[in-house]
Amino acid sequence: MQGFVRTVYCVSAKIPQDAAAHIVGRSHDYVDSIYKQARMVTGWAEFQKNKSMTFDAGILEVDSCRTATRKNKVGSKKRKMTKKPAGNTVAKKPTSKVAVHGGRFLVAVSRKNKQSAFYPLPDRFTATSAPGPPETLDEVVPLLQHKVNPSKHILGSDASTGLKGARKKLNLEAVTARHSLSEYTPVQSLKKRKVSTTALKAIGCKAAQTGRHKVTMVGGDQVAESHTALLKKQLRRNNKLGGLSLKTAHVDGLSALYIHKNLGLEATMMAFAQFIAHMTDKVSHVKCFEDVSWMEDK
Repeated sequence: MQGFVRTVYCVSAKIPQDAAAHIVGRSHDYVDSIYKQARMVTGWAEFQKNKSMTFDAGILEVDSCRTATRKNKVGSKKRKMTKKPAGNTVAKKPTSKVAVHGGRFLVAVSRKNKQSAFYPLPDRFTATSAPGPPETLDEVVPLLQHKVNPSKHILGSDASTGLKGARKKLNLEAVTARHSLSEYTPVQSLKKRKVSTTALKAIGCKAAQTGRHKVTMVGGDQVAESHTALLKKQLRRNNKLGGLSLKTAHVDGLSALYIHKNLGLEATMMAFAQFIAHMTDKVSHVKCFEDVSWMEDK
């Protein structure tokens, strides 16, 4: 038990995993197993907090991010040619590699009081030369419809197709930034009659009235992107940023956020107690530190 408590303390103090074995005085295999359990329980605790979070009225910044990408080979055969191509043209070969984008999150941050939450998004596949995939309508609508209220919130985001479609489907007013045109924090105007009184009151001095019928405010999603940078910095400290941790990318990301915001032995031990109480009689004790079915509960 002393070795367990010492190892959990190292986790809660952000001590690197390879150095913890020397501090605890146990083998690397022992420390690695406790670190894996600690990441699972703290990731679960952060997910539960994010799931139950209710954002205050005002502008809600929304963006997506990814923390792991890996190139995988796919078994593909050469395309059969039905007829000889004209001239000197050559039939293109199908790609032999795809890029797997994992550890994807939808980031939501309240501009008023910096409430933040990260919601896992499914992995996506693209060609190796393609940029990272943006969020889609089907991914973001189930999450936003439980967290955003048209009578309280204004959406601040980029101009991606998924978020634009979600805004229309959920009847949300938005102040967007078009990154393709080098717009990051543009000043935009909204019709005052379309913005709820609760949202206007919450924004307060951060919005200026233009005449009697419009209200002007700063758009964009740079607050959400700064939280993404914070997440990646914590993962880099733990050597968990990139393709090597693709399978556990969501758990690693949520765990890094929980420990960053809840330093100290007590918070991590509390996460262990709550996790074990939640998993009792639901998942076998052999698999409870590997099963991530709880992440599918929106």
